[in-house]
Amino acid sequence: LQPTARKLSPELIVVSPLVRATQTALIAFAHLLEASASERVPFVAHEGCHEIAGVHTCDRRRSVDELRRDFPAIDYEAAAIAQQDP
Repeated sequence: LQPTARKLSPELIVVSPLVRATQTALIAFAHLLEASASERVPFVAHEGCHEIAGVHTCDRRRSVDELRRDFPAIDYEAAAIAQQDP
């Protein structure tokens, strides 16, 4: 995944606020997080990328406070993510 992601030149990374999707984005685009300040790309969580929630616990996301603590590189405010999974 990383070799393919390195060939891309994104200006913005938009991720689902679910943990697995966020982790995948951070792994795939780790080189953008490690880049110099002038080359960094914003990572933004957006509910529109949230998979359709089912009845299983794994289909629900953590609170925004927990997500911010675990993924400080992700911006949860730009898209006005609700504190709790809707």
